[in-house]
Amino acid sequence: MAVGPRSIELQERRVQLVESWSQNVTHLQELLYQVGALTEEDLSLVRGGGRPGERDCMRTLLDVLHGRGEEACRAFFHVLQSQRANTESESMLAAIPPEGSGTSSSGSGPTNMQEHLRKHKDILGRQHSPVGYLSIRTSCCSSSESVDEPGSFTDITLSRCVGYSVPLQYHQHEAAMVCDAFRSQDQVCTFQDVCQSLLSVPGDNMTLLSGVAGSGKTTVVIRLVNEWARDSDSQKIVLSLSFRELNLLSEPQSLQELLLVHYSHLKPVLARVVDSQPGRILLILDGLDEFRFPLDFERSPKCSDPERRLGIGEMVVNLIKGHLLPGISILVTSRPHAVSKVPPLLVTQLYSVLGFSTDQQRHYFEHSCSSPLVASDVWGYVSSHQPLQLMCRIPAFCWIVSTALRDGAPSCFSQVTTTTLPSTARTTPAGSSDTTSNNNSAEKATPTPSTFSSTVPRVMSMSCDVKHITITEIYCWSGASSSTRLI
Repeated sequence: MAVGPRSIELQERRVQLVESWSQNVTHLQELLYQVGALTEEDLSLVRGGGRPGERDCMRTLLDVLHGRGEEACRAFFHVLQSQRANTESESMLAAIPPEGSGTSSSGSGPTNMQEHLRKHKDILGRQHSPVGYLSIRTSCCSSSESVDEPGSFTDITLSRCVGYSVPLQYHQHEAAMVCDAFRSQDQVCTFQDVCQSLLSVPGDNMTLLSGVAGSGKTTVVIRLVNEWARDSDSQKIVLSLSFRELNLLSEPQSLQELLLVHYSHLKPVLARVVDSQPGRILLILDGLDEFRFPLDFERSPKCSDPERRLGIGEMVVNLIKGHLLPGISILVTSRPHAVSKVPPLLVTQLYSVLGFSTDQQRHYFEHSCSSPLVASDVWGYVSSHQPLQLMCRIPAFCWIVSTALRDGAPSCFSQVTTTTLPSTARTTPAGSSDTTSNNNSAEKATPTPSTFSSTVPRVMSMSCDVKHITITEIYCWSGASSSTRLI
């Protein structure tokens, strides 16, 4: 069905029409039914079940008219034009467009809208700068000082599938789940694929981003918002909320109130965007596994009015089901065990954060260690211990290892080949009877607290003979070495 000028004008002036004509929505329905623009089924749909508010009915009426096409929209504006002589409300007159007038040219028009959205981008861009364990910082070294400057995000591996099936068991350790995912992923993709899908494709889709603890879900969200803020051509309007913040709301609240509290700088234009341009909105809900309110997708009451107060759980349900703000895009992040809180039929696509591949691990060490030599030594050590390398597929663990070894690794690796066990561990040559020499050797071999902390942890932790190394041991070794340096 072709979209005509009056259909476009109906969408562009939607906010003004809702503000000015909601109190007359019943009379408008009767007039439109008399001229044949609405059917009895349309009237039943507009009135809905229960007792919807006037604004809710007006929004539904505009949706029905837009769906019926150009002729119905033309009839609607004709009815409004015929009512000009019967109303003395200045607000109504402002909302009635003359025939063929086109778009509005009021003081709060497109220019003012773009200014507010540009400010919104600037604010979110500053709030989502590349920090955290997945960000790469560039070291600017000179002979006298070393300064770390913010760089960019390192890349991680993701997989993508259409919809999802609920896993039956979660008996595996999360690290094992990551390793299994690398062996049998559906469709490997990069962050740019996710970015393209969420920021370039029109709205009306529900996306889940799943990943184990430390895999980088929140960092992906930060990077997504950062990319959007830097893209001056993007038509999306990103709104981001965390379930951890929603947990603090114990009283019913409307969606519009909630968004205005978080984005007060959008107050002059938010209602207009929500009503007339929902397809431009990308709503990010981060951390579903942390949400303390139940999500009842079967018994939660339906609500399509963003101004109606709801419990926080009911609000999230209506957003995901598409009742509140129909047409928007939604991205929900969660750990795997909580993904099943969202019914599979409502999910358009599922992205899984797989973490670091082998090449990405090496790349991360190269950029996080203090020098190429250190990076080579650390990577050689990590890659020689398969359990350690498997754990480093999770970026948070990889960050712990690189942080612990980025400075102390060169000395410990150089000492591994030259340091020997204390002389008490050596055997005395046969026939030797020099007890004094043996006693002196024993005294020299007895470690003092300082020598124990400076030598034994390095030998025990970093010796190539020790195969069962853990990230905890590396972290403890780093702490012992730091304490020794401070002493």
